[in-house]
Amino acid sequence: MIEIGAMYMGGQFSPKVFGRAIEKAGFNSLWAGDHILHYVDGIATLGIFAGATEHIPLGTSVLVAPFRQPAVLAKGVLTAAWAAERQLTIGIGPGGDVAKEFEVVANDIKLRGAWTNETIEVAQLLWNAEPGTPVSYEGRFAKFHDAVMDQGGNHTYRGPRPRLWVGGRSEAALQRTVKYSSGYLPYLIDPKQLKDRVDRLREICDEQQRDFAELTIAVTTFMIPANTIEAAADLMGGVRGFQNVDQDRLKRYYALGSVQQCMDKLEEYVEAGATTVVLGCSPGHKGNAQLERYLEHAAEIVPRVRKLAS
Repeated sequence: MIEIGAMYMGGQFSPKVFGRAIEKAGFNSLWAGDHILHYVDGIATLGIFAGATEHIPLGTSVLVAPFRQPAVLAKGVLTAAWAAERQLTIGIGPGGDVAKEFEVVANDIKLRGAWTNETIEVAQLLWNAEPGTPVSYEGRFAKFHDAVMDQGGNHTYRGPRPRLWVGGRSEAALQRTVKYSSGYLPYLIDPKQLKDRVDRLREICDEQQRDFAELTIAVTTFMIPANTIEAAADLMGGVRGFQNVDQDRLKRYYALGSVQQCMDKLEEYVEAGATTVVLGCSPGHKGNAQLERYLEHAAEIVPRVRKLAS
């Protein structure tokens, strides 16, 4: 069975409203995006989801590692996991699509890959340590000795530990996926590009003697409901964060238009190897109109996607 998730990036509707609507709509999972200058903070949104929903699995698509010190990211995620009392899937990546955000957080965009690798190592070390057991790390960006990360003062917390999926489209991202994670979660990628990367992941798994079947192949796209593909693309023209995405790229990377047109795109991603599809709900439209149309499409699409064979 193919799983289908919904991603929040902001809008006139709050993350609390979105999370409750998505859980009620029957999606398999609920995801938060992550930005600094626009849209939402991924860890804060994850915490809101944890309090607003009951059972739906939660995740991020994706946390931009260089926006935070590694231990700060690890603590924020662990707090959300403790609050949610359920499995979190933390999509993580180096970012780079909005260079100005690196300036704002005083980090060097040229170091984002190395920073991401260290963040993953630190987070996994702190999350997976035995309760009350000190751990140490000596890296380029993070250095600490005999540290114990409690959760809410609870040395014995044994709830579900977060799992990591890796985002990105580069060779480095694919290598990072196989080395560190249990899943691949790219964005701004078309079905042909996804298939090429899935094939490359198989090769890297063989090279590193890892079982490819251990990896979940996922993809994040946006679903933009409208009567036609062209009308959906036009809707995005004035939305912040999408102004520089031309219509050809919108049509390549996103599920646009009618229910059937959106399904056609999602089937292409599944045929390319995706077993989890995360559908972003576009921000920036007046009132709740876009959420309402998103949910109307989802009422037909969610059961149809689940029936697709990977």
